[in-house]
Amino acid sequence: MAAAAPMGPVEEAKRLMEMEAPEETPYVHLYEARDLLQEALNNDPLSIPLHSLLGQVFLAVEEPHTAQPCLERGLKVVPGSDDLIAFCNGLQDDKASLESLTADLPDFDTPESLDAHRAEIMDILNQLGILWFNRSSHGRAYCYFKTAERMFLYSSEPCMRPTYTHTLFYLAQLYGHLNAPEKSAMYCQLTLRHQLDDLTNIPRDWVQNCLHLSEYFLKQNQLPKASQCIHACTSVGPQPSEEAQIAANLAKLYIQTLYLAQHDIDLIPDTDVLFPNIRTRETFISPSDIDSFDAARDVFKKAMAALATAKSYFVLDGFVTDHIRLLQSQSQCYAKLIPFEPDRKRQMAMHQKRIDSYGEILHGEFNLNAYGYLLQEVYYEVGEIYSILHDLKVVHLTKPYMETNVRSILFDGGSCFNDKF
Repeated sequence: MAAAAPMGPVEEAKRLMEMEAPEETPYVHLYEARDLLQEALNNDPLSIPLHSLLGQVFLAVEEPHTAQPCLERGLKVVPGSDDLIAFCNGLQDDKASLESLTADLPDFDTPESLDAHRAEIMDILNQLGILWFNRSSHGRAYCYFKTAERMFLYSSEPCMRPTYTHTLFYLAQLYGHLNAPEKSAMYCQLTLRHQLDDLTNIPRDWVQNCLHLSEYFLKQNQLPKASQCIHACTSVGPQPSEEAQIAANLAKLYIQTLYLAQHDIDLIPDTDVLFPNIRTRETFISPSDIDSFDAARDVFKKAMAALATAKSYFVLDGFVTDHIRLLQSQSQCYAKLIPFEPDRKRQMAMHQKRIDSYGEILHGEFNLNAYGYLLQEVYYEVGEIYSILHDLKVVHLTKPYMETNVRSILFDGGSCFNDKF
């Protein structure tokens, strides 16, 4: 049987970088990889893969001062890259806007002779972006990330896609730090979309990140996009805890739908397909489709079913905060359905169900230091509900009834708060 061929320096360095190190010497294998790559570079100083990998090692062992010249030397192998490096190093971050940086960014192209190393060149650009991002030099980081993005958009070869996905992720983080939430959300969505290119190798945090994105879209009243994010999560094999979180976000979607329908708020037409690799059977319910109590009740039932699924995992014993948040959503479910109900007595019954849903909270014993702020929210809400019930009970009633019953109604609402605080 023939012996296996010896690994080259790049493959051996990658093997060392993936090895688990002892806690007392966490960088021992990385230092071995560093020494191996430096020796290889002495023999091949123009190797782009060696510079790219060595830059990764320097950043991993927290030596950015050594990583920067290494990465810049690797980039300088590309003809014309001196202009980009000089432009980035000469920037004054506090005096440049992203618009001006985009307009002034030097052209960057790679010759055909370097086609085989486009992915490594993109990786060097990403690493330089990370280096400057960690130094809070967001303008320089932006220039390197945008250059990497342009490289892929100009020549989107399959081997470049994984590196491009990293570029999108870094841009999403950068825009978030620059207080540009719309841009950050766009790049987050693109990152999630490209991570689905290989459905057999989806990142572990994909569902969590997609749910966070759905929450952003909900806050922006972009319900079609939020719906796509939530239903996409159900298609990638979520864990039980993730299934419960998906159900909780789905309930929020339905609650927001009822709210917009109640106030006749129309959605901006949106036909974007966020995740073309995923097919879901769920039909989006638009607020404009809810024009009666029956239609509203159908959405209400969907929300309550989703909340029941979430509560079956996030039980009170072990998930106090999550469980109380779900009870608050359940109360909001009733609150958003009530405006569609014309009958006063049924309105009162639904308000009473809101109070009843908090029974285990109102009569339970909790650590006030840990959960006091949550309990205050619940008690204030219950007090408000009792106030609403008071208004509904005394309407159209005689003065004697009002004089004998108002005090007792209001007392019921305030007692639970006073007992705790």
